[in-house]
Amino acid sequence: MHLGISYCGIALRYVGEYSQLFTFIFGCFPYNAASHSAKHLREFVNKILEEYKLQLDSTKFVVTDNEPKMLPAYREQCSRVGCADHYLNKQHSHQQQKLSQQLQTYSETRFDGTIIMLDIFREEILGALSEDQQPSLHRVIPLRQYLMNKCEVKEEDSAAIIRLEVFLGKKKIMLNISQAACRIKNAWHITDHHRLSTILHPKLKNLDCCIDEKEKSINVLKQEFEKHKLIDSSSCTNTLHLTQSNVQSSSPASTTSTTPKRKNLYVTMF
Repeated sequence: MHLGISYCGIALRYVGEYSQLFTFIFGCFPYNAASHSAKHLREFVNKILEEYKLQLDSTKFVVTDNEPKMLPAYREQCSRVGCADHYLNKQHSHQQQKLSQQLQTYSETRFDGTIIMLDIFREEILGALSEDQQPSLHRVIPLRQYLMNKCEVKEEDSAAIIRLEVFLGKKKIMLNISQAACRIKNAWHITDHHRLSTILHPKLKNLDCCIDEKEKSINVLKQEFEKHKLIDSSSCTNTLHLTQSNVQSSSPASTTSTTPKRKNLYVTMF
């Protein structure tokens, strides 16, 4: 049983002789009709108009929403025009049904609306980094930097986007980076494995997506090469000593020695 109070808002728009638009707000009236049927709705509106000595006829246009009861309510003695916003919302709803994920827009009145909206990005990131058929470690730094860039407040941002960014964290003018980006940078740690996998990738070796990590990645790569050189040098020395011992204890014809194959750093990462 519905116990809430419904309201009906009525406004009059009139185009003058010189194409001037005049708008008159009659009011927002408590809906006290017997039911919400099309017949009672039309009678309720006609009663309000009669108080202002107005009535609908074939020369009048009525703009309403696109609820089913509005069609029969204003089918006669007027020309009904559907709300353009409702038509656009309907088209967007049909298009969104074809998407693999539901889009959630930001609303100040929705509880946890921001978290729900950001969950879409979180799920996309987790899906991209959870590949089991191909490497995905090299995508961590670019995706992290992409999210940080989106948290920066820009002059061309709309009011809704700016409110969202302010909600996440106020912009630091001196550093030109938002507090939200700082939080992401502190919470989403980058390891040397991330840097190595990124700089060794053919398409990401220049690190254009994240200049801040370029020098660190180069230093880590140099350190890894130095480690491999030391390992190879130590391996060759041990092999030489082993070969000399074998020569002293056996005949030259029966002595064979093999040098271990050098491990490729690129193959190790990919």
